[in-house]
Amino acid sequence: MDDKGCYHLDTSQYAVLSLTDIGMAVNAAGLTVVRTIPNSAGRMLVLAHPRTTTLSPSDGPFAPKSGLSPQELNWARERHKVWAKKFNRQFGLTLLYGVVDVIILLGALNSFEPADGARYYASLGIAMIMLVLFGIAVLKAIDARRKRWEEIGHLLER
Repeated sequence: MDDKGCYHLDTSQYAVLSLTDIGMAVNAAGLTVVRTIPNSAGRMLVLAHPRTTTLSPSDGPFAPKSGLSPQELNWARERHKVWAKKFNRQFGLTLLYGVVDVIILLGALNSFEPADGARYYASLGIAMIMLVLFGIAVLKAIDARRKRWEEIGHLLER
């Protein structure tokens, strides 16, 4: 198993076996299929022990210190996953607010309306609100990373 609690099984190495046979072998070994990853030769099965927290690429980098017990490692993965979910949500909002803000701001600044037009000022007002929301999302994303490090940093490599 890797640091993320997973074992990657390339099914193309076992082309003579059916997926049912592979599934039975996985179950007999006491493992479960967490997810599948399609690849050019077939598919990759991501396996884990039952009741083990596993991490996916969307959870971000995870580098635990060596010598951790399986319980410490599983707890660190579980907390990392919780903080990654909070960070990813704020990062997504940051992207959304940033793109919408740029579009609205460019629309307002490229407007052919006179400078005293109500739509111009409304667009600028909306752009400023989106800029504030963007800033709040950035601060929340940074806060999620900081709190993650405070909670599980002692178990992670720098």
